[in-house]
Amino acid sequence: MKALEKAIKLLAIKYYSASELQQKLRQKGFSDEEIKDAIKRLERYGYLDDEKFAQNFVESKIKQKPIGKKLVKQKLKQKKIPDKIIEKAVSAIKEEELIEVALEKRLQQKGCPKNQKEVKNLYNYLLRRGFSGDIIMEMLRKADIFKLTD
Repeated sequence: MKALEKAIKLLAIKYYSASELQQKLRQKGFSDEEIKDAIKRLERYGYLDDEKFAQNFVESKIKQKPIGKKLVKQKLKQKKIPDKIIEKAVSAIKEEELIEVALEKRLQQKGCPKNQKEVKNLYNYLLRRGFSGDIIMEMLRKADIFKLTD
């Protein structure tokens, strides 16, 4: 089987980034030249596009669970998407809206924090979801979860 045929079969099952597809084809034993040729042809035909991949990836991740830009960027870097494409894909993310959803879901599950330890746990949870500390603090203030003294 040719590398191009295998690549098309793989793409029919799941959408891959160019780098991921290259790695998959290499694991299947195809030569670097065959892989390079297959990827160029797929890109030319529009079947392989890292920008579309990144955009779709961002949209699907956000629909699954509200996550912040930092976590999305990290996941796209793991898929070896170029930084320029990552920045373009995450630029449309409205973190304030997503953190509201994440905060609301967490409060429904765990209830409103009753002490400083629970506030800290909530803060850390949102950090792990990829939201920036500044946005988390702003949303916690807005939600009146705790009062900060200056």
